[in-house]
Amino acid sequence: MKINLDINRSEPVLETINLRQGDGGLRMVDIQITENNQPIVVTGYTLQFEANLPSGSMVQHAGAIKDATAGLFSYTFTSSDTSEAGQLPVAYFRLYDSAKNSVATRNIRIVVDRAADITQSQANDYLAKVNQLITDSEAKLAANNQQIAAQQTQLTALQAGMTVGTRNLIRNGVNPKTVANWSYGNHNGKLFTDRHLYHKGRNENLFKLTNDGTADETSASSMPFSVKRTAQYIFQMVAFGDASVTGLSIFFVTKSKSDSAYTSTQLLLENKKLSTAKEETITIAFTTGANVDTGYIRIDNNGSSSGTSGALYFGDVIVAEGSIVGSAVPALEDQNAIDDAQDARIAALEAQIRLGGGRNLLIGTSSMITINKSWFNISYIGSLASKKLTIGDTIIYSVWLDNTNSSITRGNSYAQIYFYDINDQLLTTNSGNQVYHGESKLSVVMAQVPAGTVSFRLAENTNNMELNTSAGMRKLEKGTILTPWSLAPEDDPTSIESRLAALENAVKGS
Repeated sequence: MKINLDINRSEPVLETINLRQGDGGLRMVDIQITENNQPIVVTGYTLQFEANLPSGSMVQHAGAIKDATAGLFSYTFTSSDTSEAGQLPVAYFRLYDSAKNSVATRNIRIVVDRAADITQSQANDYLAKVNQLITDSEAKLAANNQQIAAQQTQLTALQAGMTVGTRNLIRNGVNPKTVANWSYGNHNGKLFTDRHLYHKGRNENLFKLTNDGTADETSASSMPFSVKRTAQYIFQMVAFGDASVTGLSIFFVTKSKSDSAYTSTQLLLENKKLSTAKEETITIAFTTGANVDTGYIRIDNNGSSSGTSGALYFGDVIVAEGSIVGSAVPALEDQNAIDDAQDARIAALEAQIRLGGGRNLLIGTSSMITINKSWFNISYIGSLASKKLTIGDTIIYSVWLDNTNSSITRGNSYAQIYFYDINDQLLTTNSGNQVYHGESKLSVVMAQVPAGTVSFRLAENTNNMELNTSAGMRKLEKGTILTPWSLAPEDDPTSIESRLAALENAVKGS
């Protein structure tokens, strides 16, 4: 099979590739790469297939050049590409040059038909839960590997006569979920956590420090930490800002053990004008004073230069003893808290699996991603009793939202759960994470059924976008742990529940 893919993504999606679960190693497709329908010379380029499976997990595999001057590649689908039945919500090829610059083709339509296996649904449901356990365990392993990498960096630096700071002294300085441990000295309600495209593609949090539109600065200060006297330390963080922000200043505010108050200030950076177009890394080496035992970092947004409020964004804040910075790892106290939370999550998922969690309570869902008919799309209305839910239960509604249409240049969309009382009066509303324009991912909302609830509604809300959001892979499940999308047992004739129901109906009819 041969398909033509143009890097001009405004063209409509025409190609459809049909595969079967388990296909791998033999199904090959030739890809003609063009720009405005003209072949591209691809000498020195590489091609990679990138896609999301129906569950949302990502696969990436390399293709091979067949004719560089004609822009012709070949790609052989792997067994992991066809491991899940359904339409792949996102699938395209990405072209890389030798400098790792890249451009992607438009989406292609790939449908993987179910393989002949009467126990496939039960196996997928069980494996999805086991895989979730493995994922959580791997997260702990990744954190340990990160620390090992930092230690390797330290060893290499020591061999070169340098000292690397490996223990971060700043609490809640990396991927903050709240502004906890940043209230020292009072930020007057101007400090928030946020996500931004410049910072790791919105995949991690950072801080947002605003001013009030005047020339007055606003400050955010870390919690105090102990240091050695006359020792070398390194400070590092990433930052960028709005155009109206006058500049950024950074101070190390200190005292000795005998002092009752912080009386000394060491200027680390004065009124730096930040980039408005990208994130930049700020690294500062400094030496503590002869009478310094304790200190904290103060970060200043130096006010507005235009009379309008402006935000200073900063994150990955590190202070460590040494002359160069290791990897951006959380403070030891924060890492211990993360480990404890992951252990608790694994235990909770094990308990949820034992109690039958992870089952999709919504009948008639699909892995197909289709555009919603209205900006506020109600996907389900029903009673608690109809889903065998009770007051106090925790439920999760997840839905894959796709806002990658080229006509969408602003706004976002997100999932919501509404709870109503016996008089159909709204009790509470719960909203999931926002999926911004240009993004395609899950929006997840978790909520506890409040007292007085009789019915509930599930919805997807489109906010300030030119088109309604596209949605699919809807799942409502009971419990506190999100699991991959799967069909409701009632929709799968091979499931144990469906077979038992058919047998019961047959017995009643005899």
